[in-house]
Amino acid sequence: RGCRAGVSARSPSEMGKKAKGKHRLDKFYYLAKEQGYRSRASFKLVQLNRKYDFFSGARACMDLCAAPGGWLQVAAKYMPMSSLIVGVDLAPIKPIRGCTTFVDDITTQSCRAQLKRCTPEGVQYDVVIHDGAPNVGGNFAAESYTQAALTLDSLRLATEFLKEGGWFVTKVFRSTEYHALLYSMQQLFTKVESTKPVASRGTSAEIYVVCQGFLAPRKVDPRLLDPRHLFAEYEGPKQAVDVLSHAKRPRNRSGYEDGVSALYKECPAETFILCDKPAELLGQYHTFLLDASNKKGVVPPKDGFMDLDAHPATTPEIRSLCADLGVLGRVDFKNLLKWRLAVRKSKGLDGKRKAALRGGVAAADDDETPDEPGGDASADASDSDEKILEEMAELQQGVDARARRDKKKKAKLRAKERMRTALGLVGQDEEGATGASEMDLFSLARIKSKGGLNAVQAAAAPGIDASRDSDDDLGDVERRAGARGKYDDSSEEEADAEDGRANDARLEAELDLMWREYKARHGKKGVKFTEKSGGRDARVAI
Repeated sequence: RGCRAGVSARSPSEMGKKAKGKHRLDKFYYLAKEQGYRSRASFKLVQLNRKYDFFSGARACMDLCAAPGGWLQVAAKYMPMSSLIVGVDLAPIKPIRGCTTFVDDITTQSCRAQLKRCTPEGVQYDVVIHDGAPNVGGNFAAESYTQAALTLDSLRLATEFLKEGGWFVTKVFRSTEYHALLYSMQQLFTKVESTKPVASRGTSAEIYVVCQGFLAPRKVDPRLLDPRHLFAEYEGPKQAVDVLSHAKRPRNRSGYEDGVSALYKECPAETFILCDKPAELLGQYHTFLLDASNKKGVVPPKDGFMDLDAHPATTPEIRSLCADLGVLGRVDFKNLLKWRLAVRKSKGLDGKRKAALRGGVAAADDDETPDEPGGDASADASDSDEKILEEMAELQQGVDARARRDKKKKAKLRAKERMRTALGLVGQDEEGATGASEMDLFSLARIKSKGGLNAVQAAAAPGIDASRDSDDDLGDVERRAGARGKYDDSSEEEADAEDGRANDARLEAELDLMWREYKARHGKKGVKFTEKSGGRDARVAI
């Protein structure tokens, strides 16, 4: 049948070709075709070598998982002539001039034996490169673990064949095993760096680790190269989340933060009231149940439910805060802690336990009633302790506020000094001083001996040049006043007036010269002015 208008028929050869995405055919793909490389991954190694230069002085190189041979081509191109280059992979590799290749599995003992047969006796490798990865599919977690285990096997081979000070270049997936791999490499090399070359696609999870300076230890801990031990999950106690901390917590790249559970958790509000560490509960649970007596599956507290929903301190704001703890901020958590203290005070829970918590003798046991003798004395003692604690808190707040004010004042003074230095307003003596503030300039607290007092008296005033000290000026004035036989203030005024007249005369002469030069330039209209102006030399002479 004929084709419809506007639609061309496809030839059988075109229909049989496998379609490729546009994102696969980038500039490095065409560059590899143009320059004869077997894969676009060759440019990754080219860029890594351009950055770290590990091929220029290498005489022996081992390429693990080398198929189809792109990295072997780069090694043969950038290494010196007649260098030893060995490649191994599960897939066969077409012959490359100057390279030795064979087919084997790098995780087996037969591969080690074959590598020893390919290596001349007494020769150790300068560089070991690895660009292997499993066949990727849809399960990234399993594939990343397999690739990390493969990288660990290549590292084990590198520890056997690398010489001291050698290089190890490998590909790693950014996964939960990434930091464990870095730790293992850092124990065996002096310098370990992670980089991502430009030729590596931005959508890829791969990253390249360059290890420099192999330590060549006599004995390597087998646990560093065992994936079952190195990638084992930590099963110790989880660190509690401090919801009131001002410090910014680092992100956990491997999943949820430490101490944060992925499941929804709730507990009775009575547990929050009675516990000794309430801040930890704020980071562990998502909801506090104010009326948990009617909810199924909730374990009642030891002393029973308190009906906190009907408590006078339970405001609508507190109910909304207890409903969803995951979205609260630091101020909201502080409001919940204040509400807890109010409930404990109304229930009389602080009077029973405060003395024990402070390390003293408890005023009353848990089963003591207010009617028993000694109850009033314990209550008075607890009230006096509360007052003392409140006074100490106020004093501490005052000290902290004073320290903050002093810090701000010093910061302003430092900013002012930097501004004065930038504008050139600081004298010669002030430029050498560091950390001296305006208050310390006239402070006498630093003078603690007679020698210190003499040093202060002998010091010159800031901003005055030592070569033009006041003693010389005073001597000149005394000599001028000697003719009159008397030194008074009028002589100093006359000297200043004389200097002023000299400056005025100098300025007038300079202005006259500039005016004559201006008239001379404008008098030569239409004539090219080729004479070199001597105005600057004349001004300098004046």
